[in-house]
Amino acid sequence: MPEKDVVLLTGDGIGPEITAAVQDVLDAAGAKINWIEASIGLSALDQGLELLPKETMDAIGRCRVALKGPCTTPVGTGFTSVNVALRKAFDLYAAVRPVRNLPVTPIARLMVNEVGSPAKAAAASSPAASA
Repeated sequence: MPEKDVVLLTGDGIGPEITAAVQDVLDAAGAKINWIEASIGLSALDQGLELLPKETMDAIGRCRVALKGPCTTPVGTGFTSVNVALRKAFDLYAAVRPVRNLPVTPIARLMVNEVGSPAKAAAASSPAASA
């Protein structure tokens, strides 16, 4: 499988630490990723760039995928939330967070191993489903 270009937006605050940990996980999983670093938020402002630089938006549009760490939107007039700007620019209106239970982890619900509703998981584990 060829490498996939992915824009890396480390953000600021705890963002660089979190994105580095995700990169380690993806590397350990054998994902073939060519990271394209770009700036966003306060880290972009610190470099003398705009809060959401055009170069960053172009890279995300070209690659169609990005890993974004937390980033701060400065308080004050004239600044729009980076998250809102990204959602509007790329027509993203869902935060999908797939989850998977580990067999040794106590859980509140059974079978939450998919993106979907708990009702779907409950139906899959009902006696009628196994008949």
